[in-house]
Amino acid sequence: TEIYTLSLHDALPISIVAAFLIYRLGLHLADRRTAVLSVIAFLCIYEVAFAAIDARPYALGLALLAASMLYFLKFLDSPRPLYAIVYVVASVLLVYTHYLLALGLAAQLVHGWRHSRKLAPLWLAIGALCLPLSGHVLNLYNTRQAHMFASVPDWTALLHALVPPALTAAIFLEAVLFGRPAIASRQLPRPFLLVWYFFPPVFLFLLSHFTDINLFFPRYVLGAAPAMAILTG
Repeated sequence: TEIYTLSLHDALPISIVAAFLIYRLGLHLADRRTAVLSVIAFLCIYEVAFAAIDARPYALGLALLAASMLYFLKFLDSPRPLYAIVYVVASVLLVYTHYLLALGLAAQLVHGWRHSRKLAPLWLAIGALCLPLSGHVLNLYNTRQAHMFASVPDWTALLHALVPPALTAAIFLEAVLFGRPAIASRQLPRPFLLVWYFFPPVFLFLLSHFTDINLFFPRYVLGAAPAMAILTG
């Protein structure tokens, strides 16, 4: 599911880049206050904090996922060639970095379907550039039992993935300290964010229940973390 590894010295700076991209996403979608609170919420997710000191490529995957989402939205707002290039490159590198973190890209298919004529060339480019991975994916499937070391998750595990305790505590503390949250200056695209938030954990949960592929791990549902942070911000 992952192709690259990082040194521990690389993971922390890349996590800082990921947090900055989350800030840019919050700013693009709403306003500065939402952007700041989104970063705080993002850093309160335990798996995100752990990714900053993990040699596995989760920090890089989160940064690439945030970049892909940011430039996907920028391209929809203003279809500049630069935005298209960054979007395609970030999306392809994300798939090459970690397949499961790329599950968050499903939100782009749902949100971008009504703009499919504009996005079709970019999606075709992403698909074509990811084709060399098909052999690797097939090999992983054929040898899947050698990579499975998790039991079938229960509903508590899904709830824990959707509502991390540390993030819940941070939201409660914010409510106690600052009272009722201010209304953002722009309306968040909640359907887009909700698909991004729910799809990775729910898909892996159902996959683990109805097939012999058990991939429900907290680190594998990290693709939902940026959406979770922005929604709670």
